[in-house]
Amino acid sequence: MIDLSLYPKFQKDIQNKHTNIYPIVIIDNDIYISTVKETIDGQQYSDYGLKISNIKESINITNRNFKISNVTLSLNNYHNKDVRLSDTIYNYLNKEVEIFYKSQSCRVLDECLPVYRGLLKDAKYNDKTVTLTLEDLTEKTLHKDVPIANLGYS
Repeated sequence: MIDLSLYPKFQKDIQNKHTNIYPIVIIDNDIYISTVKETIDGQQYSDYGLKISNIKESINITNRNFKISNVTLSLNNYHNKDVRLSDTIYNYLNKEVEIFYKSQSCRVLDECLPVYRGLLKDAKYNDKTVTLTLEDLTEKTLHKDVPIANLGYS
């Protein structure tokens, strides 16, 4: 559960009768994507027709199973400064991706609600669209190399 008291502007905005909430995506602190062309914290966010699949979280404590949450981003593959997104996106495989929700009164990134952090695991494209598959950081965080301790026996 996300503690909205840490994001008072966002919390106040969702209490209003009229809201304007949309996602923003940051890939490796180098590619900035939104559904609105804008500047936040001095960074220009581009509109690639962003569509995001559902973001889910699940863990089964009884069986000690966890499900790695995958998120799919669909973007337009149009020319931007004579370069298509598909020309450069493979340089960002296994790089960190963050997804935030921005409301109308949020002016800096710290005021936006963080909803997802993961790694870019796959990119597929054609001449019109780019589909990115993100995997959350669960495996990276919970992974342990075995053996954990050496007991002195061979």
